[in-house]
Amino acid sequence: MLLSFFLPIFWILEIVTQQHLAVDFTTKVIRSIADDHGGHFTWWIYNLEAADDGFVMSTTSMTVVDPLEHAPSLIVIRCLICGPSNDWEHLMYANVSVETRILVVHQCESWDAFYSMQNVFKKLMLINTAFLNLHENLLAYVLFFKQELVLVRNLEVSPSNLFVEQARNLNGRRVAISMTDPKPETSVFPRYRIIGRDLAWIKSTVLHRNGSIMLSIIDCSYYSRAECAFKRQYQYKNKTMYDICLDPSYDTRMKYFFIDGVEPDRSAIMVPGGQRLTPLEVFIVPFHLHVWVLLTVLVVACWALVLYYADTFINDPILAALSGIERRSFHLTRKPEKLLILILSILFFILLQAYETKIIAMMTSYPYTSDPRNLEDLERLGIKVRHIEGDSKFTFSNNAQLQSLIKTVTSRNVSEVFKYAVVGEENYIKLTISISRYIYNRDGRFIILKDYHLGLTIRQYYMAQRSPLATVFKRT
Repeated sequence: MLLSFFLPIFWILEIVTQQHLAVDFTTKVIRSIADDHGGHFTWWIYNLEAADDGFVMSTTSMTVVDPLEHAPSLIVIRCLICGPSNDWEHLMYANVSVETRILVVHQCESWDAFYSMQNVFKKLMLINTAFLNLHENLLAYVLFFKQELVLVRNLEVSPSNLFVEQARNLNGRRVAISMTDPKPETSVFPRYRIIGRDLAWIKSTVLHRNGSIMLSIIDCSYYSRAECAFKRQYQYKNKTMYDICLDPSYDTRMKYFFIDGVEPDRSAIMVPGGQRLTPLEVFIVPFHLHVWVLLTVLVVACWALVLYYADTFINDPILAALSGIERRSFHLTRKPEKLLILILSILFFILLQAYETKIIAMMTSYPYTSDPRNLEDLERLGIKVRHIEGDSKFTFSNNAQLQSLIKTVTSRNVSEVFKYAVVGEENYIKLTISISRYIYNRDGRFIILKDYHLGLTIRQYYMAQRSPLATVFKRT
């Protein structure tokens, strides 16, 4: 009788003790994360059942929960029953990043129920999750890359060490990388031991974490933009997602699927350079147009004087000043004619010396017209700026002058490359210019428009949803 009387009491005390330990441990976890968190700390609590206990009231009294925060630092989930009736699917669409820590306080009655619940979190890629069993004071978490379930009994773990870094050791995991046409940052030439900046960044980080890489270059020449985007995200055979796509994106607001690059891109405009001069232009270019106009006016005026004052000017002043051809000796001419021939001789001597110097300087290399330097030069030369339809990398709405020069084309309708300017990333443009010098002749040369830049843009890389590698790549 005495045993039957005290047994329920001991059972109730044990439940109360376990409840108290769970509340105390959860409180320590919240405070530990809050102390280590920089900036504003926010956490959510989900109570999946109407549990009439002090757990929710004890934990929520610590801080104010902000339901409008997009990415909380911690989520505490309280559930009594681990079954299919629980609405776990809403976590798939919630704005929960891979850095969000999740503590599930549960009372699963069997290990099958626990594994069923744990597989749901694994499917949703919520791998930064710890499970606290109220019945047995048992903590459990999964090492994602090692595929191992770690059990900690009697809560014998420090709250600060509860959530481990999943990507600390990849255990030989092969990181799948996708990209379309290689760019300067992603180019690779194994024979010459040349590797692009971004590809070297990913490779060195993965190798340091005991992993390897698998690079897939996708040819999107015959696919639409939507089909190409799908093939860059999903592998062809098993339809699993690539870990990262090294094709940069710009100005995206889907921050939970993208990571920012380390170095911003500088946008620039590549334009056709000055064209080679014709033989006639070679003899005209040394002097500006207004100089030739003044010389023409001067010659016409001299000849008019000779015709109008035939008695005063016996010799042709132009021929006399240039070559010394004269009808009458210079000493026998009148003073006005002598003065005019003397002035013209000095003027032509200076002009011929300058003309000869410029001609010799031009003959040392191929003579070209001056390169365009700003948008006014492009407008004067009639050069349009090509923009591929649907490319949102650069915006032109804030510049009316540039917008008037834009000609939108499709990616499959690119021809006559030497007649148009192109907007692009500066490093990529420099590589294109250096390659074109070896492939094309000097008539097809390009330059960067020096007096105009579109500014800086932040490149972003698409990653698999809630990938644990995102945190590692952000830090490196």
